[in-house]
Amino acid sequence: MIIYSNIKKECDIVQSIKPAYSPVNICFACNENYAPPLAVCMYSLLCNADKSRVYDIVVLHSDISQESRDLLRRVGEHFPNCSVRFVDMTDFRERVKDATHAYITAETNYRLAILGELFAAYDRVLYLDCDTIVEGDISELFDTDLCGKSVGGAEAVEARVFAMTKKGFFIDGSPIKHPEPKFHYGVAAYPEKHEEAPNLEMDMKYLKQKQDLGAEYAVTQLFYDNSKYFSFVDKARSMGITIPIIPGIKPFSKLSQITQVPKT
Repeated sequence: MIIYSNIKKECDIVQSIKPAYSPVNICFACNENYAPPLAVCMYSLLCNADKSRVYDIVVLHSDISQESRDLLRRVGEHFPNCSVRFVDMTDFRERVKDATHAYITAETNYRLAILGELFAAYDRVLYLDCDTIVEGDISELFDTDLCGKSVGGAEAVEARVFAMTKKGFFIDGSPIKHPEPKFHYGVAAYPEKHEEAPNLEMDMKYLKQKQDLGAEYAVTQLFYDNSKYFSFVDKARSMGITIPIIPGIKPFSKLSQITQVPKT
């Protein structure tokens, strides 16, 4: 989670917007696939919100469907002290796409717009990830004194938990006692290459690197052509990738996921 304070920089990429009221300003960067987690995040945030304050939620996106936007608006409609707005970042995406690393999503780059003209009329903005669960009043974090700094960040607890468990300790510091190896993990693989990777060869290179760093198995993204999977496995074996490569299965809950899910 990132707090941006006094953000007025010369970044004339998107037109400035203004706060809806004098609210707790919250920004998300989201795509179609993360719309359902965002709905859960917004609901948890608003359920725990201070009823005496107004929460201005701005969602930066370029591909969220009308159906999903309506869903997110309906979440906000349950709370009278909430405003939910969407900002189309397609033009911004086109301007920065050449500078986007193969494994950084466009939505990650939307955070850069927070530092530019888009939020120039705001004194403070709180950025949250879409898959966050809010268990308290987020305005307390929003009101954090940054001691004159322009940007502040909150520690990701899951990263701290991961670091502790990898060292053999629970989060409270007590040792993990188990006769088996401390940690097993798998990684993602893409038989038809990742949507944002330049080519399949680079994907394979990174898969080999994941194995060399300790990955014990790989699960593939869904695929529609079995021959692509078998070809991928053959190529992986020729490169010295020996870990199991498990075909991934993805249940769909709506028709749009047929084209959207393979992009993630």
